[in-house]
Amino acid sequence: LQNNYENSSLREALRIRFGIQLVRAKQSIRAENATLEQAALLAIKPDAALLVIDRVSFSQHDQPVEHLQIFYNADRYIMYTDLQG
Repeated sequence: LQNNYENSSLREALRIRFGIQLVRAKQSIRAENATLEQAALLAIKPDAALLVIDRVSFSQHDQPVEHLQIFYNADRYIMYTDLQG
């Protein structure tokens, strides 16, 4: 998928070029301490707290299409949820 994603998203490219729609995802959120490499990339201290999101997105045919692993500096982000039911 060679594409310039500066002005369009991967999801848009999947939908337009391949007819694949991402319709659901499984996601986990956890805390962990930064490794030396992560600390250097994020300009934080080693062992600083990180929020880690792992997500697998599925197509309209229930096939896994996308895997994300995102590391957030826990000092700069707050996760909010709205729970109903």
